Order: sequence, then C-alpha cells, then structure tokens
Amino acid sequence: MLNPFLFRKTTMIFSFIQKPFIKNGVFKWLPPPIKSWTKYRTLPAIQNIPFHKRWEKLFKK
Repeated sequence: MLNPFLFRKTTMIFSFIQKPFIKNGVFKWLPPPIKSWTKYRTLPAIQNIPFHKRWEKLFKK
C-alpha cells in the first residue's frame, strides 16, 4: 500500500457513505452495472471499525 493514511481515511468516508445502501450487513441496492453482479451475490458492507483496530483490541486483552 502506497499511502496507509489515505487508505484509512477513504475507508472511513465510504463506511459512512454506504449506510443508506446497507441492510443486515450487506448492500441491499447498488447502481448499475454493479447491481446486476449483486443480483445473485452478496457484497458485505465496509466495517465501521477497521480490521487493524479490531486486531489491536483483540491482543490488548
């Protein structure tokens, strides 16, 4: 990854933007052409807490 800071900020922004499209942890609606791909597949939502933060929390216990 070239810029971890940019990746974290982008992930944070998209986790906020995706909220209207999420139901039960997966996207319920997406615009075309992605809509046809998700007709038969689920696309999980971006988690609010990034993996690296959950990993740190797990090992602090």
